[in-house]
Amino acid sequence: MYRTMYKMGLTLISFLLLSAIFLSSAHRAESIANDARTKDEEAVKQVIQSYFDALKYFDADKAKLAIHDKAKLFYQDGKRLVEVSGKRFCENLAHSKKPTAPVPYIEKILFVDINGDLAVVKAELSLPHAWWTGGKVSLLEPPPGIVNAKYFSLIRLTDGWKIVSETASTREGM
Repeated sequence: MYRTMYKMGLTLISFLLLSAIFLSSAHRAESIANDARTKDEEAVKQVIQSYFDALKYFDADKAKLAIHDKAKLFYQDGKRLVEVSGKRFCENLAHSKKPTAPVPYIEKILFVDINGDLAVVKAELSLPHAWWTGGKVSLLEPPPGIVNAKYFSLIRLTDGWKIVSETASTREGM
């Protein structure tokens, strides 16, 4: 009888130890996955910040860090859709007159969703802000309360995360 209870006790202790090891391993694996997600999210946010800085300073080099040459950037001009390649966007910035001070807009990243090597980012810029008009960058001073909504698609390539698509539209409200 004592032997049976002793074996049951050892079995229970073994089970509890294995359960603790398993739970600890699962927690560690989840922690590693969370760390990777956090690093990816920070890397994606840095790409978006480089894009914002490129607009703020008309800096083509920062834009090239963020935007793939083959990217497609779509903007609404009234009811008309305007498409610009990433390469053309950077070229236009490079040939634009640099502002004497940074363009004073407020940027907000509203959400980041990452799935493997793909990411989607929603951001808003309160204007004034550098944007496209007839293929040339210009500064406009719209009425207060205008928000430029931007949706970005990014892909992780061998040289890091790059914007491959942007869709932007301006609306009232802040």
